[in-house]
Amino acid sequence: MAILVEKPQRRSLLALYCTNVASETIFRMLRARGIVSNIKHFDLVMFIVSTTALLFQMKKGNNKTDAVDSIFKSIIGKEEFTRKESVANAEPIDSEDEAERNEAIMGQREVNNVGPGLVIGGPEVEVNENGQVVRSNNPQQKRDESYRARFIRFVLWMHRQVEDIACHLERMVAAVYEGRSHDTCPHRKPCFEYWIEGFWTRFGVGFGIQALIEVYHFVRSLFSKNLKKLGKSTKPSLPILYKCIKIGSGLSSVCLAFRLLSCAFRWLLGNEDPIHAVAAGVMTSAFGFALLRPPPTITLYLFFKAAESVIADSHRKNDWKILRWLDSVYGGGWSLLFAASTAVLFHAGMLEPQNLKPSYYQFLYKVTGKKFHDINRHLMTVYGSNSNALMKDFWPVFDTKHISPQMAKLIADRKILGKGNEAMKELMLQFVGIKVQNIRGVN
Repeated sequence: MAILVEKPQRRSLLALYCTNVASETIFRMLRARGIVSNIKHFDLVMFIVSTTALLFQMKKGNNKTDAVDSIFKSIIGKEEFTRKESVANAEPIDSEDEAERNEAIMGQREVNNVGPGLVIGGPEVEVNENGQVVRSNNPQQKRDESYRARFIRFVLWMHRQVEDIACHLERMVAAVYEGRSHDTCPHRKPCFEYWIEGFWTRFGVGFGIQALIEVYHFVRSLFSKNLKKLGKSTKPSLPILYKCIKIGSGLSSVCLAFRLLSCAFRWLLGNEDPIHAVAAGVMTSAFGFALLRPPPTITLYLFFKAAESVIADSHRKNDWKILRWLDSVYGGGWSLLFAASTAVLFHAGMLEPQNLKPSYYQFLYKVTGKKFHDINRHLMTVYGSNSNALMKDFWPVFDTKHISPQMAKLIADRKILGKGNEAMKELMLQFVGIKVQNIRGVN
């Protein structure tokens, strides 16, 4: 019912956020039971995969107007996610004669077998005065398929590829030095100026945002009650400047890496393809994770956003019946996802509050009118969830007129035994056994 009150535009954001927190809570619950364990560098892999998938979908034109896409566009630039048409009157790269000449020259690098030995070279070719290729009438030579010949052909193929890449890189460096950009580049400025502008502007934005946050905390600490305890620490220090530089360099490196790699692929391959965003996204997200160190909450949120984008794209192409059925439910599939995630969070808050995020537990505490903390979780320790881990010293004040004799005896025994959790668990088991016997006796 709560999500139906929200605007339809905000339902997906709320559902994804609750799903994010619920999935993290489920992982903590499983880890507390020893079912799963932490995987080293798993957050790095998840961040790279999620960021790369989002950038690839945005490059394909599946970007939306939500907060995540807007943030990526602000960091990298809107130009990278707009398609620019090639010049219509551009001359072809190779004419027919030049293409035939290139094919003939490539034939010289083939590995053939003439007689008993290996010969590196193809049929002899001649070029006349007009630049036309004239092939000689050599007899057809049988292709050698031995391992040695295949290895030599592979080495020659690698040599050609390295030569092509070096040629394209040399052409790109010369063009960047001359202040030009590729025909398929979506930006209007030269490539080098485009890279440098993105680097410095993002560095200034990141540095400024982090500086404002630090100034806010500094001013807040001046007016807090702990002013005497702070002493000299209220003055801006070198670590604060380091944080500002770190955030600024992180944002600028992300922008520079994606722009530079995208332009490099356009110069090397001569076209604009969304698949280029995969390689550029991997390098960009690796730089961003190393410098920014995002918390697991942001990584999980990006993962669910990437999953949403991929599933929506697949649904548009294949029209999945189950997704169509979920959309037909009152409130949509987001309402069901929000309800399931909220149920998990309330269950964890009641039975396993130690596995819930402290900030979200405080949120539930305020939402329930500060009654969430007044629950007697000692009675739930019999289920093996260690429910009273965060509040072993808390016991609600009972009115003796409205409790059973068994409960009164339990309270008296607790005062004698003290605060030990194992003794408390034994008392709870005895209490539950007495209640079960009473119920069976009544029946």
